[in-house]
Amino acid sequence: SAAAKMCYLRKPKQGWGSEIDFSQTNNQKGQYDMTQKIAKNGFCVAKNCPTKKNGVLDVCHKISEPIPFLYGLVQNIVNEPNPTNIAFSDAFLAPHMDMVYMESPPGLQYLLCRRNDDCVKGGESILIDAFEVAEHLRANHPRDFETLCTVPVRFQKIHWERENPVYFEWEQPHIVLDNKGQISRVNWAPAFEGKSRRSSMTNEYIQAYRRFMKQVDESDTKIVKKLN
Repeated sequence: SAAAKMCYLRKPKQGWGSEIDFSQTNNQKGQYDMTQKIAKNGFCVAKNCPTKKNGVLDVCHKISEPIPFLYGLVQNIVNEPNPTNIAFSDAFLAPHMDMVYMESPPGLQYLLCRRNDDCVKGGESILIDAFEVAEHLRANHPRDFETLCTVPVRFQKIHWERENPVYFEWEQPHIVLDNKGQISRVNWAPAFEGKSRRSSMTNEYIQAYRRFMKQVDESDTKIVKKLN
């Protein structure tokens, strides 16, 4: 989660707790309000967006020019018969962050729900404040926190069977601190972890990893809702 360091996400009594109607972003005030919600809460749900193909770009342009990534400028996420990525299947997708295998991943990512029929089972969106989870670990299990701040872990995206093959690898700790000791970034994507060096896979790391995973899954900040 990209939530502000000292203003953590709280589960709202109703709605998402950080949302705006797309029509409000047609002027500078609305665009400013949307960026402030992102800065404060780490996300913002824009309602009533255009659902046409590539309509997500209409949302992007309200803030800045989008930058192409390994799937191009826009990637359609649909259930495929022979998926090459878990996101292209109907399997449960555990909480994670995208593109942690990059040295400098994008600061903003836009996701547009074009269609989600009532008859579909599953398909909920899950939001968790990973900064708050990490701070909870620091307060209650400082040794585990230090381990996840110092042990380098390899993340990877290796995909040869595609039009433009990709091979990304990057090593970094799960929790990154700035020069003041504050959390500046959390890297959590179990499905995209590669083969780390043997010296990283200690008993202390395994214990810290499992504890953090459990706290992510049980976080009080978790929001589970279905977009439509």
